[in-house]
Amino acid sequence: MKIKKFFSSMFSSPPLVPCYSQMGDEELLELSSDPDSLTKQALKALLAELSSRGLEPLPPAEPVEKEGKTPFLKRNLSEAKKCGCGGGCHK
Repeated sequence: MKIKKFFSSMFSSPPLVPCYSQMGDEELLELSSDPDSLTKQALKALLAELSSRGLEPLPPAEPVEKEGKTPFLKRNLSEAKKCGCGGGCHK
């Protein structure tokens, strides 16, 4: 029996859900604004922890579009999109 207990302890994995009780309110609220970044179990645990603290999850944050440079020019993509070319026709 000791061998079985030894092997089961070696192959047991840590919990997949973070321990949200250790986190501050601001951290939890920040996490709640990006629910798509969490697994189903983590989101369920986060919502439970928020509820136990009497907090409401924040609405999802607006996606931030990265401002990049066009491959052919050294200007912002938003400027290149103004003419409709997407950045490929200007040299």
